[in-house]
Amino acid sequence: MTRSTHRTFRFPARLSRTGHARLETVLGLLCDLYNAGLEHRVGAYHRQRQSVSYFDQCKQITALRREEPEVSAIDVRVLRSPLNRLNKAFGAFFRRVRNGEKPGFPRYRSKRRYRGFEIDDRPQSVIKRNGNRGRVRIKGLPPIGFKIRRELPELERLQTVRVVRTARRIEVQLVYRIDVPEPIGIEQVRHPVGIDWGVASRLTLSTGETVAARKIDRSATRRLQRKLSRAKRGSNSRRKRRMTLARIWQRARERNRGQLHELARTLVSRFDAIALEDLRILNMVRSARGTKDQPGSNVRAKAGLNRSIHEQSWATLSQLLVEKAERAGRRVDFVAPHHTSQDCSGCGRRVPKKLSVRTHRCDGCGLELDRDLNAARNVSRRAYGSPPGGTEPGAAGEALSIDAERRTNGCKTLEPGDPGSARPVGPQSCTEAA
Repeated sequence: MTRSTHRTFRFPARLSRTGHARLETVLGLLCDLYNAGLEHRVGAYHRQRQSVSYFDQCKQITALRREEPEVSAIDVRVLRSPLNRLNKAFGAFFRRVRNGEKPGFPRYRSKRRYRGFEIDDRPQSVIKRNGNRGRVRIKGLPPIGFKIRRELPELERLQTVRVVRTARRIEVQLVYRIDVPEPIGIEQVRHPVGIDWGVASRLTLSTGETVAARKIDRSATRRLQRKLSRAKRGSNSRRKRRMTLARIWQRARERNRGQLHELARTLVSRFDAIALEDLRILNMVRSARGTKDQPGSNVRAKAGLNRSIHEQSWATLSQLLVEKAERAGRRVDFVAPHHTSQDCSGCGRRVPKKLSVRTHRCDGCGLELDRDLNAARNVSRRAYGSPPGGTEPGAAGEALSIDAERRTNGCKTLEPGDPGSARPVGPQSCTEAA
């Protein structure tokens, strides 16, 4: 049994100097169309209490193409891209209103922040392939070449083509529909693992292994940020410093994502079932500043904790684990995170402790081990019950064996490139995303 899902493949693009200038011009025009479409929708509602649909605005694009030669020179699918994006923004706005969330009404975009477009109508017609060379040919745009560094699905499965401008390069993103096997049943699980998220260690596995936390050296970025703040707004100096800072952060982000790909590949290769805490990360990183009437406490310490949580990229790693497990036929399960650090993994007794207490000591069964390791075992037990080979809570079989050294805070560090013993997942790359 198989099911369909979508995967995005990213490739650095190559353009000439005139090609870059033409792309900037087109992106500026698309930004103007997005802002004009937003103004049209808002004005129609305020003046006439009428709602404007995506198809109504597409008809206006057709009329505009008859009057403006500059607009008619560009593929109509490219011109519809900002209207489609605007339609999705309004759909998300109304969904949040219905769900009682913070609405977040669509806002106008500046040309500096409008970075790309997509084609989802017959995208196969704009892709030309010759061996490991690819080319995007769109009316009104220069040819955009890219090198295919990995095997791609059949062209018929292509769903969307995106051209995105980043701080470091122009990217071509190809979205394919692929078939993935159904995950194994819970009764077929033989090598499960529970994972506890942390900031002292990025991950702690129920096997006793840990992944070192990510630490960012902010000294260089702080100096550049101060230089940017001193530069005059609108000057070329400020623009150059802003781009330099953006390139540094993008390089750090890409390096971190590559490491997360390797780590996710290792985990999915070693274990056939992975249990994760279903954390509400946005709630965890809320500011403790409070309000003017009710000011918060320990604001600086909470801000530091929030920064550390963001640095560990829990949500990104969770997403990558789900994607790679889908392709390998493994399973990823999310469990309630409540009291995973407080409950004893040996006897189930609740042992309250503050966040500063890093060792779990149970007076009931005498278990003493690292706090995060105790939580990881509880996560595994909540998802899969008693592991194979063990019957009492917290005991482990072949995959989760606990030796005498590990019962006293002993944790081995897991390297991202550590080879696994299970079957390989298949080719994965640091350029894949969902």
